[in-house]
Amino acid sequence: MLFIRRYFDLPPLNDIVAAVASNSHIKRPTALVTFDDGYRDNYELAFPILKSCKVPAVFFVPTDFVDRPSLPWWDRIAFVVKQSRTDIIEMKFPEQIAFDLRTTPRKHVVKKILDLYKQHRGRDERKFISHLEEQAKISPPPHVLAHRWIITWDEIRNMISAGMSIGSHTHTHGILGGMDEATQARELRESKTILERETGQPITTLAYPVGSTTAFNEITKRLAKEIGYSLAFSYYGGVNWPEHTDPFDIRRIGVEANESMSLFRTKTVFNSLFGKAF
Repeated sequence: MLFIRRYFDLPPLNDIVAAVASNSHIKRPTALVTFDDGYRDNYELAFPILKSCKVPAVFFVPTDFVDRPSLPWWDRIAFVVKQSRTDIIEMKFPEQIAFDLRTTPRKHVVKKILDLYKQHRGRDERKFISHLEEQAKISPPPHVLAHRWIITWDEIRNMISAGMSIGSHTHTHGILGGMDEATQARELRESKTILERETGQPITTLAYPVGSTTAFNEITKRLAKEIGYSLAFSYYGGVNWPEHTDPFDIRRIGVEANESMSLFRTKTVFNSLFGKAF
């Protein structure tokens, strides 16, 4: 954050929204720090660092998780695979496929099962999770399911009062590209309505859950604009080229936990040279 603070302009979110909407030329390297999913550590770990470094950030929150705290589906799948008590997980729903935990690293199996879930999202999600837990011979214990993983409305309001911004991450963190138009509209509208009610502020930005090229589509972008969003963020990488930025497909640089500082510097400097780095 100190590196970002030193080498990049960090305008407030409203200024970024206005600049992209008007296709204004951003002359200096400019960054916008973003967090997805609304995890509790956003407030307990990231927020104090952001405040101390005077770096504003945007937190994209799936509203249903705040209203009804639970273990997110992607974390539940990861927990089940990592704690599985069997050597082979043989899935028969939604398709026949087996994963050998003796020969394949569990983190790779987690990714494959997450991909399988995303491909078939909407085809009885509860049955998918239940079947996985049955085949893996384990379910998350009550204390894991009851743990508070997500930030609260009071914590969200506290971050806003300290200069942070909040955006939508849909209502249920559904993969929009796999939904029909009516369901997409409901996800986008309900999240915006709840966030505006709880924060007392207009919500103009959205981050697509998962954020891959298949996680949203042209219908999603049209609906987001019609419902009142001004910017929407993807998560598959790429450069936001000056004068040619799609307001409903703002590319972002992912920062992973195992990334070195030198790689982080390289990525941010590269993007600042060739486009707008967000």
